[in-house]
Amino acid sequence: MKEELLIFKALSEPMRVELLKMINTKEKMCVCELVDSFDISQSKLSYHLKMLLEANLLLLHPHGKWNFYSVHRELLNNILTQQVLDKLNLENIIKNLEKGKQV
Repeated sequence: MKEELLIFKALSEPMRVELLKMINTKEKMCVCELVDSFDISQSKLSYHLKMLLEANLLLLHPHGKWNFYSVHRELLNNILTQQVLDKLNLENIIKNLEKGKQV
């Protein structure tokens, strides 16, 4: 039950939903791209990313001094209905899952 609470807590913040949408536009996204895209401090961005990581909604891919993030599509598909995914505007997740694309 704790896992589900972390997921819904993470999704309750509009900024984190926007981060998921942005990261979902690419297979992986560098934190540097996210800093440039959102009008918040890097510390606040890091906090929101940490919440999404703790909820297992994002996957971390370290590369040298940079961190890259991707959406954990399989988890989202398992916990959210098609209707909720549509409302979150995460169509790419659904399309990739239908094609059997791995994260």
